Amino acid sequence: MTPMKLNNIELHQFFQEKSINYLHHANTVATSISFILSGGLLSRGDIERSTLTQTVQASDGEDKEFGVWDDVF
Repeated sequence: MTPMKLNNIELHQFFQEKSINYLHHANTVATSISFILSGGLLSRGDIERSTLTQTVQASDGEDKEFGVWDDVF
């Protein structure tokens, strides 16, 4: 299975065309605190390599196996 890759420029253009100005990301309190402390969203891999905390997810093993551990999605 090939990981899905988004074209950032096309995605940004899509958001502009639809007048989407904000995105909301739902997560656990523990992981959200890590995002707040870092000043933005991080991949699960980035959090794992840092001193920050995140909640374990059932898909963690598959995310690593399929190469999306270091993606923000």
